[in-house]
Amino acid sequence: MNKNNPFVVSCEKSSFLIEKKLAGALSMKEHSQLFIHKLICDVCRKYEKQSILLDNLLRKKIAGNNSTSPSANIDQNRIEKLKSTILGKLK
Repeated sequence: MNKNNPFVVSCEKSSFLIEKKLAGALSMKEHSQLFIHKLICDVCRKYEKQSILLDNLLRKKIAGNNSTSPSANIDQNRIEKLKSTILGKLK
């Protein structure tokens, strides 16, 4: 990629930013980088749509669990711990 322009990113970086966006943690610069990349890259636009679909399906599956059962609470606690770990590594 063009090292002179900080807003031009690779597909690899773009896919990372897409996943980070789903976690809700993009900076303004990252948001701009992703936006510009998706203007020119069909593959990354499709990747984002698929990632959003998978994320929504998983959220519905998790929400569909019976939250009163102890095993559902353990899973939810584990999910929150994993989410915190991932967000910490993204910073």
